[in-house]
Amino acid sequence: MIKKIQILTPDLLEELSQIWLQANLEAHAFITDTYWRTNYQVFQELLPTADLYVFSHQNQILGFLGLVDTYVAGLFVNKEVRGTGIGKRLVDEVKQERDILSLSVYEKNQAAYHFYLTQDFVKTGECLDQATKEKEYQMTWKKNG
Repeated sequence: MIKKIQILTPDLLEELSQIWLQANLEAHAFITDTYWRTNYQVFQELLPTADLYVFSHQNQILGFLGLVDTYVAGLFVNKEVRGTGIGKRLVDEVKQERDILSLSVYEKNQAAYHFYLTQDFVKTGECLDQATKEKEYQMTWKKNG
């Protein structure tokens, strides 16, 4: 079940932060663990500024998507349930609310890049993430084309 979070409690903030950290450590092995652990507090400060969509099953959060206006700031799914359609369902949920979506994905995260291609996002540019020195692709999805 997908739920848009109205009130971000301290417990929920901690649970989402743990999912964020674990997913980043697993998906971005090309970036040092120290980078993600150092940015943990920054993430916790930024999370309340996003619209949060949480996928849960039997009261367990399995993934979430953070949206800032039309920018997908992050999509995180627990490793055990990746590839089961949770990410697609979260993306489909925000597609119903927006006419355009954009995001950035690391070039080396080919699994995520190809996932977004299957969700009708198109690559619109490239840049270097100054914090990590890793190449990122910018991608955009537009309703009806």
